[in-house]
Amino acid sequence: MAGGEWKIATPLSGQSRAEFRFSTATARMWISPWERATPVVWRRFRRIIYRPPPPVDPPGGFSPDNPIQPIITPGAYIVLNEFSVVRLPDRAPVECTSVRISTDRASWCRSFSISLSGAEEIAKITPVTGDPVAVEITLNGYVWTATIEGVTESRQFGEVGFTVDGRSRSCVLQAPYFPPRSYTEMQVRTAANLIDHELEFTGWTWSAHASIQQLLAIDWLIQPGAHTYANSTPIDALSQIAEGIGARLSTDRVGSALRFAPKYPSNFWAWNAEVPGKSLVMDNMKSAPSRYSANPDYNRVIVSGQQQGIIKPVRRMGSAGDVAMPMVVHPLISCDAAAIERGRNELNTAGKQALVEIEAVLDGNVGLLEIGDLVAVADVAGAWRGLCVGVEIDATFGECIQRIELERHY
Repeated sequence: MAGGEWKIATPLSGQSRAEFRFSTATARMWISPWERATPVVWRRFRRIIYRPPPPVDPPGGFSPDNPIQPIITPGAYIVLNEFSVVRLPDRAPVECTSVRISTDRASWCRSFSISLSGAEEIAKITPVTGDPVAVEITLNGYVWTATIEGVTESRQFGEVGFTVDGRSRSCVLQAPYFPPRSYTEMQVRTAANLIDHELEFTGWTWSAHASIQQLLAIDWLIQPGAHTYANSTPIDALSQIAEGIGARLSTDRVGSALRFAPKYPSNFWAWNAEVPGKSLVMDNMKSAPSRYSANPDYNRVIVSGQQQGIIKPVRRMGSAGDVAMPMVVHPLISCDAAAIERGRNELNTAGKQALVEIEAVLDGNVGLLEIGDLVAVADVAGAWRGLCVGVEIDATFGECIQRIELERHY
C-alpha cells in the first residue's frame, strides 16, 4: 500500500529450499517420574460457544475496484453453569463430579444419583443420629432437596468411584422410614379430609392443581368404608386417592409439600387451543427415535365404584361415544364429578401417539421442564405440541443437559 491507496497483492516468484539430514539414534533411556492424579472437583464451569461476529468492511467498502476480502475477528460467548451440593441443615459442601436427577409421570418422587469426588466425602453423607442425611442440590439456579439412602463403590482399571443414591425427601412417608398401618374411614369424608388425616403429625402439607381443587375439597364425598387399607404407609394411601380420579401424586422440589395434579391437565384434542407452558425449537436440540403406539380411538368409558359408589358412563364431548374402552373400577368412585374426571383422563390415553425424547440444555432460555407441562415444539416438519411425561437431568463436566420425554398425539 502506498500513499494511503489499496493495491492488489502480487505473488512473489522467488523460491526457498531447506536441507534435511537423517536423525542420529541414541542409546540413552529416559525415565520420567509420575504420581497419582488428583481428581478435579467440579464446582463451577464454563462452556465456550463460538459465535461469528459481523464482517468488517475494508476502507472504502467493497467494489470491483477494491476487491479486498473482509477481515473476520473470531468471537465467542460464555455460558456459565453453576453447580453445588451441600448437606442440610449445616450447609457443609459435598464435593462431587456429577449429578443425575430423574422422574416421570408414574413416580411420586425424584431419584438422585451423585458421584463423589473421593472417599473422604462419604463421611459427610453418613448418618450420625440414625436419621438419613438430607442434601440440597443447585443446578443453574434450580434447587432440589433429597434424602441420601445408600452409597455404591465401583472399581475399574484400578480406579475407585463412589456414588450415592437418594430420593425426594417425601420418601420418609414410606417404609422403611414410616411404619405401615391399617385404617378404615367410617364417616362420610371429602377427599381433602382423607388427605389431611394421612398427613396429620407428619410435618408435611399438600396442594392441588387448580382444575381439581374444588373436586378434592367439596365435590368428592367418599362413603363410609370405601377408604380402607391394611399395612400401608401415607404415600400408599395418598397414591390410592390420586388414582381414584386419574391424578398423579408428586413431591415439590424443595420443602415438605406434596401435590395432586391430573395426569392430563387438559385434553389432548384441545392442545392446539391451549397456551403452552414451554416452547422448544428443534433446530437447537437433539432428539432420539420416537416410540410409537397405536391405541384404539376410544371415545367412551364406563367408570364404576367397587363395593359401593356409582356407575357412570363418560363420553368424549363431540363424539358419537361408539367405541368403548374396558370398564374402569375403583373403590373411591362415589360421585359423578370423580367419575367424570377419572373417565376424562382415561380417554386421553386413546388414539395414535408417540413418546418423543428431546435433549436440551438446562439454562435460562429453555428453563426447567416439569411433568405435566404442555410444550409447543417448532420443528422443520411442522409445529406440534406434547405433554411432558418424563425428565432426566445430567450435570457433568462442562454440561448441564435435560432429557425430556414428550407424549405426542396424532
